[in-house]
Amino acid sequence: MTMRWFRRGAVATALVLWLVLAGCDTVDPGSETVVLFVNVEDQLGEDLRFSFEADNAQVGQPFTVAAAQRIDLGPFLNQQGFSKAEVVAATVESATVGVRFPIQARTNFMQQAVLQVTATGLSATTVATQSSFPDSREAALTVQSSRSITGFVTRSDFGVQLVLTPATLLPGEDYELTATLRIRIEVEGV
Repeated sequence: MTMRWFRRGAVATALVLWLVLAGCDTVDPGSETVVLFVNVEDQLGEDLRFSFEADNAQVGQPFTVAAAQRIDLGPFLNQQGFSKAEVVAATVESATVGVRFPIQARTNFMQQAVLQVTATGLSATTVATQSSFPDSREAALTVQSSRSITGFVTRSDFGVQLVLTPATLLPGEDYELTATLRIRIEVEGV
């Protein structure tokens, strides 16, 4: 009887451990590095937001608009049992851009979009681009998945900006765009 309960307990413990570690993968069997994935959102759980006025932009001319929020991955890392000091690598896995306002606008108002990460003292680094957009409210960007953003994610002033080249604009309208980022973070394991 005791052996049966022991086996059930061992199986249950193994299942719980597997579920806890399902969001983490070791890079290789001999490595002490853990891989985490995070979807970047603001403190309210919303996508990153970018705003500009059509009258302050020109069709065919690139301009830069910064996200309204800064990104702090410290709380996410702490919840996983790590700190920013333990981050050894970070890259962008996927990115999208969406149009919130004006309601009638679609992503094809953009001729090109370049998503960059920023931090004080570091050069803005391009992590995703797109130059062909569908007639939809949201579009995927082509990610430069080998581009390291390690130096950015460990900073408290980590930010994101869009370099937009509009193909068309609705005069007098205020535009609000959103972006989503999924970041792959490698941290030193225990």
